[in-house]
Amino acid sequence: HPSGFEEVRVHNTGDLDGVDPDTQAVRIAGGVGGRKRERIEDECEDREIRVLNPTYVEVEVEG
Repeated sequence: HPSGFEEVRVHNTGDLDGVDPDTQAVRIAGGVGGRKRERIEDECEDREIRVLNPTYVEVEVEG
């Protein structure tokens, strides 16, 4: 991957157990639904693992 991290595809939170945050980053599989994706992203944040394809929340700008 261009970021220098080895890419690891994950389908659930159990797949995160073997991930080394210093050398690897995860890509959440396309078939993973919204709730499971959110759990995986929360777990990655707790373990300081980089997610290559995170869910972005739209932010409304008032003005």
